[in-house]
Parts: sequence; C-alpha cells; structure tokens
Amino acid sequence: MQTLYHGSRVVVEQPEIRIQKFHKDFYWGFYCTSYEQQALRWATRFGKAGVVNVYSFDDQTELNIKRFPEMSDEWLDFIAACRNGVPHDYDVVEGPMADDTIFNYVQSFLDGEISRAAFWELAKFKYPTHQISFHTARALAALKLKGAMSPMCKRNNDALFFTCSLIELLGRSLHMRRGKVAAELGEAGIQTLYRNADILHCEPIEKVADDVITEFSLQGGDFDNLAEARYTVPDVWTMGKVYARLIEDVSDEDNIVETILQVFTSWIDGLLSDYNAAFYYQPRDYIAECYRQETVLDG
Repeated sequence: MQTLYHGSRVVVEQPEIRIQKFHKDFYWGFYCTSYEQQALRWATRFGKAGVVNVYSFDDQTELNIKRFPEMSDEWLDFIAACRNGVPHDYDVVEGPMADDTIFNYVQSFLDGEISRAAFWELAKFKYPTHQISFHTARALAALKLKGAMSPMCKRNNDALFFTCSLIELLGRSLHMRRGKVAAELGEAGIQTLYRNADILHCEPIEKVADDVITEFSLQGGDFDNLAEARYTVPDVWTMGKVYARLIEDVSDEDNIVETILQVFTSWIDGLLSDYNAAFYYQPRDYIAECYRQETVLDG
C-alpha cells in the first residue's frame, strides 16, 4: 500500500481522467506523487491556498503497471511517444518527473534541437522528482482518499528566508562554516533573529549582520568557500532560499527554530557550502530526501 499526494485547488474525492489540450509525460491521466512537498508546490503554484489530497494506493491489485526506476532511454522514448499523442495500454505508469530544466531538455530533444547523446550529457547532473499516473477506471478504483490538507503556504515564510540568508551572510563575512555560525548563535539566538525578522529586514542585511556580530561576539574563522569556488558563486539570497526550503520540507510548523539549528549543523551543510559541486541547485525534494536519508542518493 502506497501513500500518494495530489495537489489541487479543491478536494478530489473521486479522481478522474480529463482530456486536455496538451499531452503529459505519461499521456492523459490522473497524476499523483509520493512527495508531499511536490504536491504542495503544485497546489499553491498560483500563489493561493490549495489542497493536498492524500490517497492510499493498493498496488497489489491486478493492474498493468509500468515502472521506470530512473531516467533511461526507454523512459525518454516513452515520454516522447506520449507527448506526441501515442496512447498506451498501461493502467498505471510510475517514474521520474522532469524538473523545469530537464523538461526543457526533453522538449529540445522532441523538437530535434538536440541529440539523444546531448540530452543525457545535459541531464546527467540533474535529479528528477516523482510522478505516478492513473489511466483507466480500474486504476482509479485502487485509489482511496485518506484525507486532504489545506496548508498555510509554508513556502512564503519570509522570517525563515531572512534568517537563513542572514546566517549565510554571517558565514561569508566571518569566514565561518554556516553550521558554526548557527551553533554559536544557539537556539535562543536564532529564535531572537527569527522572531524579529519582520523588523530586522527593514534595514540593509549587511548592517544587521554587523549588529549581530557585535551583539553575539562572533569571532572570525578560516573557512572561505567563496575563494575556493571555481564557478559562479550564488548570492546570499539564493543560498538563503535553498536552506529555507530544506527547513520547510523537514520541519513542522511548531519547530522551525529547532530545525534551523539542526539543518545548519548537520552533515548536509558541507555539501550546500561547496559551490564547486552541483548539490545546492538540485531540486528541493531531492535535497530534502537526501537529508532525511542522511546520504547523497543516486540520481
């Protein structure tokens, strides 16, 4: 039995297959994902509160299921056929879902603008998310609605975004690992910054950083990942967003501050601070799952 999520503007008690203008990756169907945050992003994609529908799926039934465990030539050819309007006989199809970047590569491949070899060269450092689509009445019958969530839009947590960006700036200014900065601030210090973020962000973040350094008597270190970077360095706000998204994805509403400290002082901070690696700009669902599993997962 699998737990699946479907992002929508309404509760979907009776899933259905809708014929639309454009074909999707696995043809027309009812699409779900095993990633709650992915469904949440879809539900709130227009900036309004949405609904995350939660289903149980009995995959032990006698359904004709096609599974793609990873991106492959077979997966790419299947998507190419489906998007070109070629139907299939599967009840259910499960496999990777291309993020925006990979989607563009797929479209370029379909349009004949790049070769198959070029597609794989471009996509090899990208990590797709997950989708599972239901294409027949008996497949839909195996889906049972367990509940629906109408979450506050956690991803608009400006206080969290500002706090994470400030910790990033402090690390850069003091040549300290971001985890070291968070540890020296401590949970009480992070709570103070988080609680007062709506006031602090009214001033230039550089001035706020200087005030925090003085207030908390922070000392400099010898960690300079900017100097070691061989490629374009992401700005403070970009990295603040990366950390904030990860914290949103692995925290509850009532333990944000605790999770800020846990994430920054965890093993993953070293990977996110390595600007010579591709990790920090991977899809948020992938980064969150790596954090949960405490390892870098194979793409």
